[in-house]
Amino acid sequence: MPFFGKTKGSIRSLKGLLNCYGIPSSILRVREYGGPDIGERVSFEIKKKFNYALDFKSNQYVQHTWKPDDGTSLYPDTVQFRFRTPHSVGNSGSMAIVQTNDRWAIGTRDNGTTDSYGNLFFALSGSDGSASSCSIDNLPFFNDDMWSVKLTRASSSGAQLTSASPDSKVKYELTAKQYDSTRQVILYQATSSFIANGSGGSGTSGYKQNQYWTTSTNTRLGGNSNGKFGSMFSGSLMEYRLWSEILGDVPFDNHVRAPKAYNGNS
Repeated sequence: MPFFGKTKGSIRSLKGLLNCYGIPSSILRVREYGGPDIGERVSFEIKKKFNYALDFKSNQYVQHTWKPDDGTSLYPDTVQFRFRTPHSVGNSGSMAIVQTNDRWAIGTRDNGTTDSYGNLFFALSGSDGSASSCSIDNLPFFNDDMWSVKLTRASSSGAQLTSASPDSKVKYELTAKQYDSTRQVILYQATSSFIANGSGGSGTSGYKQNQYWTTSTNTRLGGNSNGKFGSMFSGSLMEYRLWSEILGDVPFDNHVRAPKAYNGNS
């Protein structure tokens, strides 16, 4: 009570009262405006910003079933998430962020130096032992700040796929962007892609790679201990989303700037 008597009418008093009832500042925030020095100095509003994310420590994962949409019977055409990591594997080692058994993965690869720069890759394998991959190179993926990532799957012309059949030319495109909220600009952005050509029939590597995408299995956030695409992930992961459409650049840029947004193409 002496504390409340001395600080009554102040932000300290209100925060102390909230603490007595066990109410955290992330639920009920106290804001203070103005002050005794009107006209002599600028009054700033200080806000605490909370980002909730899954924290992985190289041996943890969250698993879900990779399967087609119940309505369209098509597999996801866009995989989207945000990640942050200060943990460089070192010696050009790789770390899987999202991995579907031994079939495909999105992950980071160290550049072999002690800086925060490295590569972000997508790799897709086939049942014949073949593999295709693309990589976004030499960006600060280990700078301990959030990166927005999307992987899209479309026909080689960029059109939406209308069938889950693997006998076509499929373009897999990986995009990564990082937003600077202070300057309100997308500071880093890059794209990389490859085409898995399955039009030659079931005996081709492209067919078998596309087939691995369109087969039900388990997907793990945090990587897989089988080590095929690298060690398991250490860092934070949030806003993991699967889309049954090719998410365009306009809505994706909106998600980069406002991570809680979930608007699609229409």
